[in-house]
Amino acid sequence: MELMENEALGRKWRGSSSEKTKHNQLWRSIWSLDVPSKMKFFIWKCCNHALAVRRNLKRRHMRVDNVCGVCRHVDEMENRLFFHCELSHIFWFCSPLQLNSFELERSDFLQSWERFCNRVIELENAVDILQEFIFGLWRLWKNRNDVIFNGRYQQPIEILEAWKRNIAEYRNVKEQGRQEARPRREWLGVLCFHSTAVAEAASIREALKFCLLQDFNDVIIKSDAKAIVQMIRNELAQDFRLECILGDIESLARRLQFVSFDFVPRESNHAAHSVAKFVFKEERAYVWDCIDPEFLFNILAEDINLSLRI
Repeated sequence: MELMENEALGRKWRGSSSEKTKHNQLWRSIWSLDVPSKMKFFIWKCCNHALAVRRNLKRRHMRVDNVCGVCRHVDEMENRLFFHCELSHIFWFCSPLQLNSFELERSDFLQSWERFCNRVIELENAVDILQEFIFGLWRLWKNRNDVIFNGRYQQPIEILEAWKRNIAEYRNVKEQGRQEARPRREWLGVLCFHSTAVAEAASIREALKFCLLQDFNDVIIKSDAKAIVQMIRNELAQDFRLECILGDIESLARRLQFVSFDFVPRESNHAAHSVAKFVFKEERAYVWDCIDPEFLFNILAEDINLSLRI
């Protein structure tokens, strides 16, 4: 694989064991980052000149206009897109990182990435800073694609708000994972998120995690959130606010032998809807490991035309 346009990196790897060791360490550091897997792969592609910016597409002999999709300047490359564009510069300066992106720009993304890592690696909160930096790069990339494919232009403040939501959601999920000490066969029936769509997607993710804990192999997920089901099944474009959760769902689903995601109208999903109403009314976490409370048994019995009631 050609790692750099002038093949300089490839020659160094073949001619210098120290350079090869250095770059092997770099790749290992990317895979150990505390971000979703798709973002690790995204950073790897940026460093490897494999991202679908127009300079790289032109190198692959594709017929595209080599102009930046955001600022329309000639020669769309990773560094111009992420650090030199006016929108990117404003985004980084207004972000909590308060970066002067022009100082980060080097001859290619790999050098810029190494420069930033070297600046923060000794800091106490280096992990958090790198995480925020990567989420910022990801949001700028998603904005570029939104402009090109959907004709949707966003202001830096809108991109910042999306960045804040994404990273808050990711950290919230990580924190929940650290705090979970749930016995097998128990289910926590309350989740708190900033929108109904996020809560619906997060519930499906939690259901898959529970199924894996119970060593289930064949799973059918039924939900009355039609749009979420369509996004999971790639029948509908993903909402950017749900990217992290949908990525988790895809990863969890691959660990099962069989899983399907089906839409059912709310009137056909009475049990789940009633449980949600019950937990909301109780205003607390509710845990059970059997058919309890009574209303749940009765609803399930009614669903299968069983005359028994308790």
